[in-house]
Amino acid sequence: MTKIKFLKIQFTDTLQPWEIPAFRGAVAEKVGQEHHWFHNHQQQAGYFYRYPKIQYKCAGHHPMMLCLHEGVEEIHKLFEEADWSLHLRKRDLEMRIHRLDLHEFEMKLLEQPQSYHIHRWIALNEKNYDEYQQITRLTDKITFLEGKLAAQIINFAKSIAWQIPQRFEVHIKELSSPHWVKVKDTRMMAFDACFATKIFLPDYLGLGRKVSVGYGVVRREKSKKSTSI
Repeated sequence: MTKIKFLKIQFTDTLQPWEIPAFRGAVAEKVGQEHHWFHNHQQQAGYFYRYPKIQYKCAGHHPMMLCLHEGVEEIHKLFEEADWSLHLRKRDLEMRIHRLDLHEFEMKLLEQPQSYHIHRWIALNEKNYDEYQQITRLTDKITFLEGKLAAQIINFAKSIAWQIPQRFEVHIKELSSPHWVKVKDTRMMAFDACFATKIFLPDYLGLGRKVSVGYGVVRREKSKKSTSI
């Protein structure tokens, strides 16, 4: 049995999605660059190629930090600061806590597939973007993306030392037309999608590329209750 600590912290300030990288940079500067879980960069040079355990997001136009596993302990580096306020380029954030939710989830396979939405999903890297562009049939494109999404779920599971006990499937039920997003002056293809799988995924978990700055946010699809007339 693998359990995961999962902490969501939402702040009272307002934030636009394009400000998330600056939000992340300001937090990293506040706690100190030596605390690498906040920014995922090595002190000398280079980048830690690992699943980010502290993720920065915008939820309801409020800044939010998602911490899991090691990130739950690391967040104390921020809270130990006497002053939590941040400077974001041309303005400041007070960083008063609006809501704090701490959960411990059991990672498991569900009996029935659960439907999820994924928002601003950067599914492809440079190599498989070229492969995707060469596919002509829409059904084949969807199958290709389903494989990438399954691999990203496996990558997340490995990061928390969870061995998924058996083979699972991912079915994309709805897929938006691709749209372009800009990350550090680089244009990347992103999707909004609805998919189903038997893997339990907590709300606000990030999948795909650039999850540390708010891309690929997963939310469970709420079941529609039938109403009698």
